[in-house]
Amino acid sequence: MFEQKLKSLVKSKAYPGLFVLCIASTYLSDIEGVSAAGANNLACRNTPKLDSEYLLNWVKTVPVSPAGIVSPVVITKAGLSQLNLDIQVVNCGVFFAPQMPHLKTSGIPSFKNKLALPIDIVRNLYHEGLEYANVINKNYEYIVIAECVPGGTTTAAGVLYLQGLDIFPLMASSFVHNNQELKAQIIRQKLKDIDLADFVSPLAKIAGMGDSMQAFVLGLSHGLKDKLIVLAGGTQMLAIWSMLKVIMPKPDLAKLAVFTTNWLASSNQGGFFKLAQMLDVNCKIAQFNFVDSPYPGLQAYENGHIKEGIGAGAVLILLSMLGLTNNEIQNIIELEYKKILVK
Repeated sequence: MFEQKLKSLVKSKAYPGLFVLCIASTYLSDIEGVSAAGANNLACRNTPKLDSEYLLNWVKTVPVSPAGIVSPVVITKAGLSQLNLDIQVVNCGVFFAPQMPHLKTSGIPSFKNKLALPIDIVRNLYHEGLEYANVINKNYEYIVIAECVPGGTTTAAGVLYLQGLDIFPLMASSFVHNNQELKAQIIRQKLKDIDLADFVSPLAKIAGMGDSMQAFVLGLSHGLKDKLIVLAGGTQMLAIWSMLKVIMPKPDLAKLAVFTTNWLASSNQGGFFKLAQMLDVNCKIAQFNFVDSPYPGLQAYENGHIKEGIGAGAVLILLSMLGLTNNEIQNIIELEYKKILVK
């Protein structure tokens, strides 16, 4: 039912949707080996700014991974050019704010101290998400919520760990070689000597081990009424789904789904699928690939580089709902990719 209704909305010119990119930063990305969202660990601090500026045509360069592979914002930007979606960037708390107009919140980068965020900031972000939902409720029939949070897989794993899940074997990574051991070590160290009984509610879990994007998106998703909501991402969106299950009535959850890429879903022996099954998540996987692409930088996604981000998986799925074939989608992305190559 969700998929059929969304497909009809995507194909209709009468019902525009909204693509909301929620950006945030974490001090965890400063740790070498945590995130491949930048050319090195310190470059990750600038990635949310650059990704959002590139998406909205304010800059012509994109972040690259340590291996030199371009950010998935190239996929997202190319795909959005074909879709009837307005775009909004929300600054949930970054080191460097984007130059272009965007929605600002009271958020800050997480993990400046031992635990993630002060609880009052988490509460404020949640309520700011609710308020933004009230603003957009009357204008759109479906909302795609994407994220850019270097270090976000680790914060998501931390939130899921606080829920008692055996998350460490299931964690994904933006690196080719999964860095589970490092992430597990970080999470265990942060929670050392902490009473886990203090982290019962979803907001308390975010304050303990999450990030500012999670708090805002939790409020936004909860506040949207009678709309189809696509949570566009991987482990981050599974963590948000797990918290929405606590605060939303079950019928409302039927209006949500997590969309991601096959590159992420098939990595780590299908850890994403196992986790989604544990959480009883309504999810859909993009059946798209770069196998036939002549560009090594795009083929690299087939070899485990980066995998997901900036809502790439959701955009690929929406393009397929529009009726585009794998080759047609690939051609659209390659046109965008070639613009970067000539810089």
